[in-house]
Amino acid sequence: MRRIYLLISTFLLIISTTFSFHIAPTFFEKRIDGPGGYQEFTMYNNTTHTQRFKVEFHESSGNFKGSSHTWTEYSPKIVTIKPKSQSIVKVFMKAPKGTPEGEYSTYINFKTIPVPELRDEKENVIQAANKLMLNVSLEIV
Repeated sequence: MRRIYLLISTFLLIISTTFSFHIAPTFFEKRIDGPGGYQEFTMYNNTTHTQRFKVEFHESSGNFKGSSHTWTEYSPKIVTIKPKSQSIVKVFMKAPKGTPEGEYSTYINFKTIPVPELRDEKENVIQAANKLMLNVSLEIV
């Protein structure tokens, strides 16, 4: 029993550190005709460093009736998330009058922007300048 507990704890630790950034929900199941549809996307930062992302909408792949990226309003355009914290991106979509009924899609893109770090002048530590940058796209229909 103790081995199973240790195995599960190790697995959860690996998962929580490997997937240190995630977005929820991963869908937009709202009607965008009439008054339009509103959805909040929560971005989680499980790291120990501040992360900053530029949010953009891009044209979809065309597998659906059409792209809805020009009908989209969102705020904020740049999201800064403190360590072990979360932030919300608000999305509103409204189809123009006369748009044929069907499923429309767009890509919401989160691109990492480097956050400058202030160094202590007394610190005599040499550090590497590599960073892992994310560029995550999520297709919403």
